[in-house]
This record gives sequence, C-alpha cells and structure tokens, in this order.
Amino acid sequence: MEALDKYIRVKVLVPGEDGEYMVFAKVQGKKRDKEGNLVGSYNANPMLNSHVYKLKMPDGHVAEYTTNQIAESLYSQVDEDGYETGILDEITDHHRGEEAISCDDGFTKTIQGVQWPVITTKGWDIQSDVIGQ
Repeated sequence: MEALDKYIRVKVLVPGEDGEYMVFAKVQGKKRDKEGNLVGSYNANPMLNSHVYKLKMPDGHVAEYTTNQIAESLYSQVDEDGYETGILDEITDHHRGEEAISCDDGFTKTIQGVQWPVITTKGWDIQSDVIGQ
C-alpha cells in the first residue's frame, strides 16, 4: 500500500539536473504505467528493489529515481549511528561570543604534562548554508 511507503514525503539529496550540484528533492510517489500498475519490482532489500519513484526537484520539475538510488542517497546522508549528517555548503557568517575559548587558553595539560588542544565550538555562533535548504 502506497500510503505506508517509507520513502514517500522524504527529502533526499540527489544530483541536480546539471549533475554538478546536489539538491534536495521530495519523494512524491511511485510511478505507474498506463494501466495503473507500479513500474519496477519489489524486493525487501532496497538495493535490489527496482520500483520507480517520482521526485519533485527544487525547480518544480519531476524526476524519476529507482528505490536503490533513493536508498543509496539516504544511507549516504546518515552516520554509522543513524544520525543525519548535514552537508555544509558554506559558512556565511560567524560571531565570537564571550564564552568562546581564546587561542591562549586553547590547550589543556594531561597529568603527564602533555598539552592537548581544546576542541570545542562553545561560544561561537556560526551561520551556514546547507545544500538544498
């Protein structure tokens, strides 16, 4: 049943029309032939599933992608724990707040006296563009 399809209404990062940039497209539904039958065949393994989906691109046109193309794109957008990883296009602005660690205070010492850099973004406000959003 298409209403229970896990891909419908999902935003997926796919190559844009020019192939140079990635864009977010929204899965609208499965493609059907003239008789109303679904195009492609189902397999529980998404990489072997060949159903064809209609994706609405940012410019409004509809492109067709197979289940395995969508699954591959979705898997590339998450880390090993299943968390979505944003794709940073560029940092558009930044601001250093009062809580930010200065370069002079940017190190900590271990008990053995070895210095290690402090890795944190505390006190920094970063504005960025994420691809497709």
